[in-house]
Formats: sequence, C-alpha cells, structure tokens
Amino acid sequence: MLHSFYVPAYRVKQDVVPGLDTYVWFHPVDTGFFDIFCAEYCGQRHAFMLSKVVVISEAEFDEWIEKDVGTVPVSIDETASEEEQLARLQRAGERLSQIKGCNACHSTDGTALVGPTYQGIFGRSVTVVTDGVTRQVVADEEYIRRSILEPNADVVEGYDALMPPQAELTDEEIQAIIEYLKTL
Repeated sequence: MLHSFYVPAYRVKQDVVPGLDTYVWFHPVDTGFFDIFCAEYCGQRHAFMLSKVVVISEAEFDEWIEKDVGTVPVSIDETASEEEQLARLQRAGERLSQIKGCNACHSTDGTALVGPTYQGIFGRSVTVVTDGVTRQVVADEEYIRRSILEPNADVVEGYDALMPPQAELTDEEIQAIIEYLKTL
C-alpha cells in the first residue's frame, strides 16, 4: 500500500513505499502546528490519515528530547503496590498502542476499521482463518502475543492480512499492550 507524506505549508511531498526506508528533510521557518496529509489514495482509511508537524524552538526540543523521546517505560517499580504496577503497565500499553499507530487500524469503541476492534477483545471467542482453515480461538494472552508478532498466522475472518509483524516490540512492551487490551 503506497502512501505520500505531504506537508502543504512547507511544500514537502514524499512517496512512501512499503519495505523502503523513507526520509524527508526540510527547514521550517516558523514555529507552530502544520497539517500533514497522505496525498496518495491508500485505501479505506485514507481520509483519516491526518496529523500535524509540530515546530518548536531548539531549546523546547532539547527539553522534550531529554524528558520524553517517545519511549514508554514498562519497568516494574518495586516500591509500588501490585495494583499500581498493573495500572502503570496498562497506561504504558495504551500509550504504546498510540505511538506505534495501532489505533489507525483498530478502534477501541467497537467500530470496525481496517482491523478488528480492540473493544472487548480479551477473552472473547474469535473466528480466524489459519492456513485457509476457519476455526474458533479465544483471544487470550498467547493469541494476542502471536497476533502482534505473527499477525498473518491467524487472520480474523472478514479482514485482510494487512498488518505487518511488530518484531521491534520488547516482551515487556507486548505485555503492556496485552494488559491495556484487558481493560477494554
């Protein structure tokens, strides 16, 4: 599926091809928020591919990068109660699902998107297609973990095998996502 990264305010447009690293460099003049669009029709959710370029001063950027570079700590705080640790893990999972772009294809409110909804997924019986055979599975931790690492092994019936493997996620990050999904 092709995409095209487009920032009209800076007259930047770059095609994005699956499997190829794509980099875009431009020199912003003004600080502020500027629209990003996908300029290549890329399928059912094309109209929802909107975002913003956030241009801040170098000092603000340095402060942000020192404080939060987009990683999500999922380490265990030994001084926290078990309940607090679980809540922290669930918040990390929610943030990871946003950072990694999961919400572009999976809703949390029951809406069918490119991928099945996350709402009520944990513990639910799911009809999947595995090697051309339709079968029922329970969406437990093992199923969700496999769906993240090998998404095309068991494809939910009615959906296409479009999700790329998320091999860059650590075991701790996957567990955080699973704990988050349990809350939905």
